[in-house]
Amino acid sequence: MFLIPALPYEYEVPGLSQLALVIIDMQRDFLEPGGFGEMLGNDVTQLGSIVPTLEELLDFCRQLEIAGAPHCTRRVSVGRNAEVMIEP
Repeated sequence: MFLIPALPYEYEVPGLSQLALVIIDMQRDFLEPGGFGEMLGNDVTQLGSIVPTLEELLDFCRQLEIAGAPHCTRRVSVGRNAEVMIEP
């Protein structure tokens, strides 16, 4: 058992085998000016600033081999270059 320092309070984790990291919808179309997110009327100017932090967190979790399971990346694109990619 260990504590993850966080605000407004620390988070107690029973063990690495019970952890998972889930990152959803980090797409340029949602994060960058000119994309779908902005077209909906959202201010997307500050959204991209979280990407380096998420990259560090993802690298950290991979080093710890969270849950001892392989990571899965799924990318789905719509349009003429539609593609699905799953890595073991």
